Amino acid sequence: MGLIFVLKRPDYIFLTALATLIVFLALTFFSNMGILGNVIFDGALLVSVKIKILVNIPYGYVSEFSSRSLTVVLFSLLFGINLSGIVYYVRLYKATALSAMAALGSGSILSAIIGVSCISCGSLATIFLASLFGASSLAIILPLSGTELSLISITLLLVSIVLIDKKIKQAWSR
Repeated sequence: MGLIFVLKRPDYIFLTALATLIVFLALTFFSNMGILGNVIFDGALLVSVKIKILVNIPYGYVSEFSSRSLTVVLFSLLFGINLSGIVYYVRLYKATALSAMAALGSGSILSAIIGVSCISCGSLATIFLASLFGASSLAIILPLSGTELSLISITLLLVSIVLIDKKIKQAWSR
């Protein structure tokens, strides 16, 4: 319950919301990089049309409810909570906790970069890495078409959040 206390504070609510929004927008826009390039550099489109398209890309993730969009939203929220917990713990212990908590959060964040991406094309990083090893059809072989990697990312973030919660409780008991 250490994180619940932390997340009741307005500054950490703001940090969580801001980090969640930034990660959600980054995942959304980076997975639609081809569309973004076409829209931004198309001289025939009016600026108002370009803005509408840019606003509607994240809206498409939220309105189109699928397992991919759910994992993107869930990952973004868990990332924000994880970041707030790490920031609180580092502020509590200053620089000594930085290396331990950075190592704790980096595994879940790294797996998320690999696992969470485009709704239509699956995990871009995984497909890229698989193509380097001649295994381009990896996503076809997996029973959930690559969603397994997203679930692993979310599980690692949950483990990281639980561990941060325990660390905060231990810090309070000292």
